[in-house]
Amino acid sequence: MLEVRHLSAGYGVTEILHDISFEVRPGEVLAVCGPNGAGKSTLLRVLARQVRTSAGSISYRGRSLLGDSPSRVVTRGVALCPENRRVFPRMSTEANLRLGAYTRSDRSAITADVERYLAAWPVIERRRHSPAGLLSGGEQQILAIGRAMMSRPSLLLLDEPSLGLAPVLIDQVYEGLKDLVAGNDMSVLLVEQNVTKALELCDRITVLTEGRIVFAADAGATGPDEVGSHYFARSGGTPA
Repeated sequence: MLEVRHLSAGYGVTEILHDISFEVRPGEVLAVCGPNGAGKSTLLRVLARQVRTSAGSISYRGRSLLGDSPSRVVTRGVALCPENRRVFPRMSTEANLRLGAYTRSDRSAITADVERYLAAWPVIERRRHSPAGLLSGGEQQILAIGRAMMSRPSLLLLDEPSLGLAPVLIDQVYEGLKDLVAGNDMSVLLVEQNVTKALELCDRITVLTEGRIVFAADAGATGPDEVGSHYFARSGGTPA
Protein backbone atom coordinates (compact mmCIF):
# COMPACT_ATOMS: atom_id res chain seq x y z
CA MET A 1 0.00 0.00 0.00
CA LEU A 2 2.68 2.50 1.08
CA GLU A 3 6.27 2.14 -0.13
CA VAL A 4 9.03 4.47 1.05
CA ARG A 5 12.43 4.08 -0.58
CA HIS A 6 15.70 5.84 0.33
CA LEU A 7 13.85 8.82 1.79
CA SER A 8 15.75 11.83 3.10
CA ALA A 9 13.94 14.93 4.35
CA GLY A 10 14.13 17.84 6.78
CA TYR A 11 13.63 21.52 7.41
CA GLY A 12 15.54 24.12 5.41
CA VAL A 13 19.13 22.97 5.08
CA THR A 14 18.83 20.62 8.07
CA GLU A 15 18.11 17.00 7.18
CA ILE A 16 16.27 14.99 9.84
CA LEU A 17 15.64 11.73 7.99
CA HIS A 18 18.39 9.82 6.21
CA ASP A 19 17.94 7.09 3.57
CA ILE A 20 14.80 5.55 5.07
CA SER A 21 13.09 2.59 3.42
CA PHE A 22 10.02 0.67 4.62
CA GLU A 23 6.53 -0.36 3.58
CA VAL A 24 3.08 -0.52 5.12
CA ARG A 25 1.07 -3.44 3.83
CA PRO A 26 -2.70 -3.47 3.27
CA GLY A 27 -4.60 -3.98 6.50
CA GLU A 28 -1.59 -3.95 8.83
CA VAL A 29 -0.40 -1.75 11.67
CA LEU A 30 3.26 -0.74 11.48
CA ALA A 31 4.69 0.93 14.59
CA VAL A 32 7.62 3.34 14.51
CA CYS A 33 9.25 3.77 17.92
CA GLY A 34 12.32 5.64 19.07
CA PRO A 35 13.62 8.33 21.43
CA ASN A 36 12.71 12.00 21.40
CA GLY A 37 14.25 13.82 18.46
CA ALA A 38 14.64 10.70 16.36
CA GLY A 39 12.52 12.11 13.52
CA LYS A 40 9.34 10.11 14.07
CA SER A 41 6.88 13.00 13.82
CA THR A 42 8.86 14.47 10.93
CA LEU A 43 8.40 11.18 9.08
CA LEU A 44 4.61 11.41 9.37
CA ARG A 45 4.62 15.04 8.26
CA VAL A 46 6.71 14.12 5.23
CA LEU A 47 4.21 11.41 4.28
CA ALA A 48 1.36 13.92 4.71
CA ARG A 49 3.36 16.28 2.43
CA GLN A 50 3.79 18.95 5.09
CA VAL A 51 7.60 18.71 5.05
CA ARG A 52 9.89 18.74 2.03
CA THR A 53 11.66 15.66 0.65
CA SER A 54 15.26 16.00 -0.49
CA ALA A 55 15.73 12.49 -1.86
CA GLY A 56 13.94 9.20 -2.34
CA SER A 57 10.41 8.18 -3.25
CA ILE A 58 7.01 7.76 -1.59
CA SER A 59 4.53 5.55 -3.40
CA TYR A 60 0.94 5.07 -2.25
CA ARG A 61 -1.17 2.48 -4.03
CA GLY A 62 1.34 2.46 -6.86
CA ARG A 63 1.42 6.23 -7.40
CA SER A 64 3.86 8.83 -6.13
CA LEU A 65 2.83 11.23 -3.37
CA LEU A 66 5.72 13.61 -3.96
CA GLY A 67 3.85 16.07 -6.16
CA ASP A 68 0.72 16.16 -4.01
CA SER A 69 -0.45 18.92 -1.69
CA PRO A 70 -1.51 18.02 1.87
CA SER A 71 -5.20 18.30 0.92
CA ARG A 72 -4.67 16.10 -2.14
CA VAL A 73 -3.05 13.46 0.06
CA VAL A 74 -6.19 13.40 2.21
CA THR A 75 -8.46 12.93 -0.81
CA ARG A 76 -6.26 10.01 -1.87
CA GLY A 77 -6.98 8.25 1.41
CA VAL A 78 -4.17 9.26 3.78
CA ALA A 79 -5.07 11.01 7.04
CA LEU A 80 -2.73 12.38 9.72
CA CYS A 81 -3.73 12.54 13.37
CA PRO A 82 -1.00 14.78 14.86
CA GLU A 83 0.47 14.59 18.34
CA ASN A 84 -0.73 16.65 21.32
CA ARG A 85 -4.45 16.19 20.57
CA ARG A 86 -4.80 19.31 18.43
CA VAL A 87 -8.53 19.85 18.74
CA PHE A 88 -10.25 23.20 18.25
CA PRO A 89 -11.06 23.96 21.91
CA ARG A 90 -13.84 26.51 21.38
CA MET A 91 -15.70 24.43 18.83
CA SER A 92 -18.05 21.68 19.90
CA THR A 93 -17.07 18.03 19.90
CA GLU A 94 -19.39 17.36 16.98
CA ALA A 95 -18.07 20.33 14.99
CA ASN A 96 -14.51 19.06 15.46
CA LEU A 97 -15.54 15.70 14.02
CA ARG A 98 -17.23 17.31 11.03
CA LEU A 99 -14.09 19.30 10.25
CA GLY A 100 -12.36 16.02 9.49
CA ALA A 101 -14.72 15.53 6.54
CA TYR A 102 -13.80 18.83 4.87
CA THR A 103 -12.76 17.08 1.64
CA ARG A 104 -16.09 15.24 1.37
CA SER A 105 -19.38 16.45 -0.09
CA ASP A 106 -21.68 13.52 0.85
CA ARG A 107 -23.53 15.30 3.65
CA SER A 108 -25.86 12.48 4.65
CA ALA A 109 -22.96 10.02 4.82
CA ILE A 110 -20.92 12.52 6.87
CA THR A 111 -23.76 12.78 9.37
CA ALA A 112 -24.03 8.99 9.51
CA ASP A 113 -20.28 8.71 10.16
CA VAL A 114 -20.50 11.28 12.96
CA GLU A 115 -23.34 9.38 14.61
CA ARG A 116 -21.52 6.06 14.18
CA TYR A 117 -18.35 7.37 15.77
CA LEU A 118 -20.17 9.03 18.67
CA ALA A 119 -22.18 5.84 19.27
CA ALA A 120 -18.93 3.91 19.56
CA TRP A 121 -17.64 6.40 22.15
CA PRO A 122 -20.35 7.24 24.72
CA VAL A 123 -17.73 9.11 26.76
CA ILE A 124 -17.63 11.86 24.11
CA GLU A 125 -21.16 11.38 22.73
CA ARG A 126 -22.65 12.92 25.86
CA ARG A 127 -20.35 15.93 25.33
CA ARG A 128 -21.12 16.34 21.63
CA HIS A 129 -22.39 19.91 22.06
CA SER A 130 -19.75 20.97 24.59
CA PRO A 131 -16.57 22.84 23.63
CA ALA A 132 -13.82 20.33 22.88
CA GLY A 133 -11.52 22.20 25.25
CA LEU A 134 -13.62 20.95 28.17
CA LEU A 135 -12.90 17.29 27.36
CA SER A 136 -10.29 15.38 29.32
CA GLY A 137 -6.95 14.57 27.70
CA GLY A 138 -8.06 11.05 26.82
CA GLU A 139 -11.37 12.29 25.44
CA GLN A 140 -9.58 14.86 23.31
CA GLN A 141 -7.32 12.14 21.91
CA ILE A 142 -10.36 10.02 21.04
CA LEU A 143 -11.87 13.08 19.34
CA ALA A 144 -8.67 13.82 17.38
CA ILE A 145 -8.55 10.25 16.08
CA GLY A 146 -12.22 10.46 15.15
CA ARG A 147 -11.63 13.69 13.23
CA ALA A 148 -8.93 11.94 11.18
CA MET A 149 -11.25 8.98 10.60
CA MET A 150 -13.94 11.27 9.17
CA SER A 151 -12.03 11.50 5.90
CA ARG A 152 -12.50 7.71 5.58
CA PRO A 153 -8.78 6.99 5.22
CA SER A 154 -7.32 3.77 3.97
CA LEU A 155 -4.05 4.76 5.67
CA LEU A 156 -4.08 6.46 9.08
CA LEU A 157 -0.90 8.23 10.21
CA LEU A 158 -1.17 8.28 13.99
CA ASP A 159 1.32 10.35 16.00
CA GLU A 160 1.90 9.57 19.70
CA PRO A 161 -1.67 8.76 20.81
CA SER A 162 -0.51 8.04 24.39
CA LEU A 163 1.54 11.23 24.81
CA GLY A 164 0.82 13.01 28.09
CA LEU A 165 -1.99 10.68 29.15
CA ALA A 166 -2.41 8.87 32.46
CA PRO A 167 -2.09 5.04 32.24
CA VAL A 168 -5.84 4.47 32.61
CA LEU A 169 -6.52 6.87 29.72
CA ILE A 170 -3.83 5.23 27.57
CA ASP A 171 -5.60 1.90 28.07
CA GLN A 172 -8.90 3.52 27.07
CA VAL A 173 -7.44 5.02 23.90
CA TYR A 174 -5.74 1.80 22.85
CA GLU A 175 -8.82 -0.33 23.45
CA GLY A 176 -10.64 2.04 21.11
CA LEU A 177 -7.85 1.84 18.54
CA LYS A 178 -8.10 -1.95 18.51
CA ASP A 179 -11.81 -1.67 17.73
CA LEU A 180 -11.16 0.92 14.99
CA VAL A 181 -8.52 -1.22 13.32
CA ALA A 182 -10.72 -4.30 13.49
CA GLY A 183 -13.81 -2.47 12.23
CA ASN A 184 -12.30 -0.55 9.32
CA ASP A 185 -10.54 -1.62 6.15
CA MET A 186 -7.41 0.43 6.65
CA SER A 187 -3.71 0.36 7.45
CA VAL A 188 -2.09 2.31 10.27
CA LEU A 189 1.37 3.82 10.59
CA LEU A 190 1.69 4.37 14.33
CA VAL A 191 4.38 6.58 15.89
CA GLU A 192 4.65 5.75 19.58
CA GLN A 193 7.14 5.89 22.46
CA ASN A 194 5.13 3.47 24.60
CA VAL A 195 6.62 0.26 23.22
CA THR A 196 4.41 -2.05 25.25
CA LYS A 197 1.21 -0.49 23.89
CA ALA A 198 2.61 -0.33 20.36
CA LEU A 199 3.36 -4.05 20.44
CA GLU A 200 -0.18 -4.80 21.61
CA LEU A 201 -1.60 -3.13 18.50
CA CYS A 202 0.94 -3.50 15.71
CA ASP A 203 1.83 -6.32 13.33
CA ARG A 204 5.39 -5.10 12.80
CA ILE A 205 7.62 -2.63 14.61
CA THR A 206 10.62 -0.50 13.67
CA VAL A 207 12.96 1.72 15.65
CA LEU A 208 14.01 5.11 14.32
CA THR A 209 17.15 6.63 15.85
CA GLU A 210 19.04 9.70 14.67
CA GLY A 211 16.81 9.80 11.59
CA ARG A 212 17.63 6.25 10.53
CA ILE A 213 15.85 2.91 10.89
CA VAL A 214 18.07 0.74 13.09
CA PHE A 215 15.76 -2.18 13.87
CA ALA A 216 12.71 -3.94 12.40
CA ALA A 217 10.83 -7.07 13.45
CA ASP A 218 7.45 -8.76 13.52
CA ALA A 219 5.62 -7.83 16.72
CA GLY A 220 5.33 -11.46 17.78
CA ALA A 221 9.06 -12.03 17.39
CA THR A 222 10.29 -9.29 19.74
CA GLY A 223 9.50 -7.59 23.03
CA PRO A 224 9.77 -4.23 24.79
CA ASP A 225 13.28 -4.89 26.13
CA GLU A 226 14.71 -5.79 22.75
CA VAL A 227 12.99 -2.87 21.03
CA GLY A 228 14.13 -0.47 23.76
CA SER A 229 17.73 -1.65 23.50
CA HIS A 230 17.89 -0.06 20.04
CA TYR A 231 16.65 3.38 21.16
CA PHE A 232 20.15 4.69 21.58
CA ALA A 233 21.80 2.83 18.74
CA ARG A 234 24.40 4.65 16.73
CA SER A 235 23.65 5.45 13.11
CA GLY A 236 25.39 2.27 12.12
CA GLY A 237 22.80 0.25 14.03
CA THR A 238 24.93 -0.92 16.99
CA PRO A 239 23.51 -0.11 20.43
CA ALA A 240 25.53 2.46 22.35
